[in-house]
Amino acid sequence: MTALYTFNRPVYSLILIPPLFLLVMLIYGLTQEVKIAVVIVIAITLLFTSLIVFMSFLRRIRIDEEKVEWITPRVRREIQISEVRHFGIIKYRSFRFIFLSRSEERPYQDKGAKVIPSEDTFVLQYRRGAWTNIREVLRKRHPDLKPQNFMLE
Repeated sequence: MTALYTFNRPVYSLILIPPLFLLVMLIYGLTQEVKIAVVIVIAITLLFTSLIVFMSFLRRIRIDEEKVEWITPRVRREIQISEVRHFGIIKYRSFRFIFLSRSEERPYQDKGAKVIPSEDTFVLQYRRGAWTNIREVLRKRHPDLKPQNFMLE
C-alpha cells in the first residue's frame, strides 16, 4: 500500500483568498489613480509570490513497501527499503528530520554534523504519519533494525 504525504495542503491556500481580493482591489485602484509602472511592479511581485506558494504545495513523500521517495519540483530522491541499514530522527534546533541510510557507519553521530542528504543518506522533513508509516514498513522488512535519535547543534 502506498502512502503519500504532502507538506502544505491546498486547503491552506484558502487563507490567501481575502488578501488576494484586497490585492485585486488595490491594483484596480492603482490603475485608476496611479501610473501603470506601479501596477506592473505589483503584478510581478504577485507572480513571484504565487510561484513560491505553488512550489511549496508540490513537496511530498511517497512511501510504499519497496521504496521511499522525496519529491519536489526540482529534486526526486529515492531509497529502496531493502537497502536501509540505519534510520531514525534528527533533532536540529526546533526542527526534526527523518533519515534513512544505507551506509555502513551510522550517520550524524557527530554533534556538529550537517543535516544534508548524500548518496547513502536520505533526509526527509518530519511528518508524524510518515514517521509511523516508515517505522511499520521497516519493522516488516527489517525486524532487527531499531530507530536512532540524534540531537545536533
